[in-house]
Amino acid sequence: MKQRDAKQIATELLVLQVQSADRKAFEQLYRQWTPILL
Repeated sequence: MKQRDAKQIATELLVLQVQSADRKAFEQLYRQWTPILL
């Protein structure tokens, strides 16, 4: 395995972690605000 490949994989994993964290935060905000807005 080349070093660049390992770096690419690490970057993709980091992006996936950020996306899943964003989704959790979004769902939390959605549940919090939906009853107020509706």
